[in-house]
Amino acid sequence: MSEQIEAPNQQTLTIHQDIDLGVEHHNAGRLPEAERIYKRVLQAEPEHPVALHLLGVVAHQSGENDIATDLIGKALAIKPEFPEAHYNLGIVLREQGKLDEAVASYRQALAIKPEYADAHTKLAAVLYEQGKLDDAIASYHNVLALKPDFAEVYNNLGLALQEQEKLDDAVASYQKALAIMPICAEAHYNLGNVYKSQGKLFDAVARYEQALTISPSLVEARHNLGNVLLMQGNISAGLDQARKSRGVIEFRSEIKIGYEILH
Repeated sequence: MSEQIEAPNQQTLTIHQDIDLGVEHHNAGRLPEAERIYKRVLQAEPEHPVALHLLGVVAHQSGENDIATDLIGKALAIKPEFPEAHYNLGIVLREQGKLDEAVASYRQALAIKPEYADAHTKLAAVLYEQGKLDDAIASYHNVLALKPDFAEVYNNLGLALQEQEKLDDAVASYQKALAIMPICAEAHYNLGNVYKSQGKLFDAVARYEQALTISPSLVEARHNLGNVLLMQGNISAGLDQARKSRGVIEFRSEIKIGYEILH
């Protein structure tokens, strides 16, 4: 009697241990080892939703999105109230270009787990990609209510506000991003673009220069800096920045060509 009770418990313990070991390999980037362990779990328990989900994540990371969709879908058929699986399915669907379905997956994750900040963030990104700026802005605010010190979200919120031509609000959002993360080159660059639109050319130059101090290869910042310097009548410095920006583009092209030849 005692042995009959202990055997399933021992099997469950082993499966839990295997899942933990698989996740350890997974988080370390050892995908083949993680895949092998998740498959071992499924041999013992073919309808284990966590193993199906995680194996689907491995498939996605290996570029096999159709397999990933199938595996994560099977996990959700067994365990519909699985927010992480809905979230990761959204990531796969977005990569496949199925944006409406990705939105539905993120919303399902949030219906189960409203405080899921990462799902709010991904949802906002897809809504922005779809041009649904009001909805994207609402989602960014939902993220910030949960994670007030999320510099990247303030930067992305600024982009959405900028597209709506709410330039003062965009400036405030970029400034909040930089107050949290002063070395965010993208926020300096984006703030420079707003200042340029507002005709604040000296402020724009300062932001572009700061972006390039942090990230010298940010060719867009160098290109825009050159344009603003030309607008100011500083022809020599403007042309110099233009030459440098072309040099970065050509350098990137050479790297790409070399990579294609090697592979």
